[in-house]
Amino acid sequence: MRPRLGVVISHPIQHFAPVYLELASRNNIGLRVFYGSDAGARSFHDRGFGRDVQWDIDLLSGYDSVILTPGAPVGGAHSRRLNSPRLTEELNRYDPDVVLLYGYASRMQWRAWNWARMQRKGILYFSDTNVIQNRSFARRMLKRIALKVYFGRVSVFLAVGDRNIDYLLQYGASPERIIRCPLTVDIGRFRQVLEGDWQERRQGIRRQRFGLPAGSGFVVGFAGKMTSIKRPRDVLEAVCRLKGQGRVVQALMVGSGPLLEDMKRYAEQGGIAAQISWTGFINQSEIPTMYASCDALVLSSDRDNHPLAVTEAAACGLPVIVSDRAGCVGPTDTARHGENAIVYPCGDVKALAAAITRLMDDPVEYARMAQRSLEIAETQDVPVAAQAIEQAVLTARICRT
Repeated sequence: MRPRLGVVISHPIQHFAPVYLELASRNNIGLRVFYGSDAGARSFHDRGFGRDVQWDIDLLSGYDSVILTPGAPVGGAHSRRLNSPRLTEELNRYDPDVVLLYGYASRMQWRAWNWARMQRKGILYFSDTNVIQNRSFARRMLKRIALKVYFGRVSVFLAVGDRNIDYLLQYGASPERIIRCPLTVDIGRFRQVLEGDWQERRQGIRRQRFGLPAGSGFVVGFAGKMTSIKRPRDVLEAVCRLKGQGRVVQALMVGSGPLLEDMKRYAEQGGIAAQISWTGFINQSEIPTMYASCDALVLSSDRDNHPLAVTEAAACGLPVIVSDRAGCVGPTDTARHGENAIVYPCGDVKALAAAITRLMDDPVEYARMAQRSLEIAETQDVPVAAQAIEQAVLTARICRT
């Protein structure tokens, strides 16, 4: 009989749903996804964006799923408190051989962990956390105690990247129980935008959809929530610095959040308002067009576990300029310094401006990095993750703890 996998996760997430659909279509394992909430498949309030969000792609069709608590809020403390007693009943009914848990912070994950422990089922663990986050000594000690217990019952760890592996090892995961599994992007959906006469249409789309001036030269993109952690102002300061050097760069600032109006005021006061295009929130169906309208992506975050903006940009063939605080930096990860990425010290606007100049002034290096991004993106595709999960399920059945 096919092994059965039960996935326990807070709510439908646009990057994971395609993996579940792929697993269902491959039909090598049985699959049922247990969602704590239906947020994402319905409209929900996202504090980071500062607005209600409803993704415009289908997140529930094509695979078996259960919504445990329709209408339950998610995000921050809401996700940590999410804990439906119905989960135990549903797990008993489905009786999976292996459960896949996302993180350990929510009560729902602990409920599923305890069920698997009591029933002697295999446990897969997936997270994108890394070791570069700043935590107090007391928090590190509490975390170490909690994870010693939690990790002690995990059969297989699914690691998304180099810094995530370091995190797992630091908190007691056995190296032989770690399997690499990408935090995916549906690469095919992003590549579709590059088909046909894209280069001919590009300038028109830049101007008509994103408000960039006619004949826009080098365009850097920023995609994310306008919050202090993401450091969007660093991008504007780099554009301002380059203007002072006689270099004109356009910036496409994608997203919304509490710092948006402050950023607009800074651009006006700095005399670079004409070089900045503000799109606000952009939904999933239009995200590929946004990336493909840029020449490079800047990821300036002070803290970002494994930002998928980098993978999405790579899928569209963009070199990336990434803060050294990003969790996706590493020799086998999605931002590889000198290959498809320029990694700079977080907050160093001078280094950020120099990285932009480097890509502008060296077309040979730019083309090499762009090609390398396309190649690296292939390692992050949905079928790669599905295959890794299938391997992990089979391994977990053998080494049940």
